[in-house]
Amino acid sequence: MILLTGGTGLIGSHLLLEFLNRELRVRVLYRNKEKRKRTINFLTEQGIDTEKAGQIDWVKGDILDIPTLNQAINGADKVFHCAALISFDPGDYRKLRKVNIEGTANVVNACIDHGVKQLLYMSSVAALGGTINGKPISETNEWNPSQDNNVYAITKYGAEMEVWRGTQEGVPCAIFNPGVVLGEGIWENSTEKFFSAVDKGLRYYPGGTSGFVDVKDVVRAIMTTTVTNITNERFVLVGENLSYKDLFSGIAAVTGNKAPDKKLSPWILEILWRLDRFRTAIFGGPAKLTRANARSASETTLYDNSKAKEVLDLSFTPISYTLERIAKYR
Repeated sequence: MILLTGGTGLIGSHLLLEFLNRELRVRVLYRNKEKRKRTINFLTEQGIDTEKAGQIDWVKGDILDIPTLNQAINGADKVFHCAALISFDPGDYRKLRKVNIEGTANVVNACIDHGVKQLLYMSSVAALGGTINGKPISETNEWNPSQDNNVYAITKYGAEMEVWRGTQEGVPCAIFNPGVVLGEGIWENSTEKFFSAVDKGLRYYPGGTSGFVDVKDVVRAIMTTTVTNITNERFVLVGENLSYKDLFSGIAAVTGNKAPDKKLSPWILEILWRLDRFRTAIFGGPAKLTRANARSASETTLYDNSKAKEVLDLSFTPISYTLERIAKYR
């Protein structure tokens, strides 16, 4: 049996769809009834009938609730750990540490106690070391604690250290480092933000470059790793390194909107994140633009996906095809 955490998120929902299509027994640890309902609706829209969806064993709780976590993991031979808190706001650092590091430690400890055969952990390219001499970032890059790491990256790296600890205590693992994941169905993620910005007439684009990947490619990579029993390895999952200009232009092309045509200068972003910090200090509320977001949006960051291609025999979906599929789904 499989235990899935984070099953109501974008990657988790698509993983759940794959499990059901393969008729695998799955238990999902979930926190929010509305998100659970949304996920079931997504599965139904993807062709999963009511009877098959009803076979999911839902357990209400979270990775910080140790008794419930142990109850959920009991009897599982594989654990897919996708639950995480995503935020780049320095004000959320303690919450990020609690969920991403402490929560992952709880999952690892439960895997050890219950003799789980394999732990598959969904990390992020944020947890990889920075680029050296402008070369694409790969699995071999080493984490540099002295560089200007954002709070999300710090806690995802800390979570990875907990997973590697688990391997020393008898739990084989595989770690996945996806870039910006694009996919349909669960719209509380970067995908909808990108599409909505273009729908609303976005005129300015940041000058940076990042790595993007289709959610279905992420799922295929995970399932290949599971079937082939590849253990104690990590994989960068990036389909394409794209500029934000090309990404927004691609979205505009499939949605019939006008593409943004004005480049946002780095110095303007520097002013904007400082103004946003002032706003949050005076009026409160979450940060809308952090220093980390502003600076990464102007940086050219490239990723090397050759290991996933060679070891997993993975062919990545062109992002243009991904955007077309998402547009049809919306």
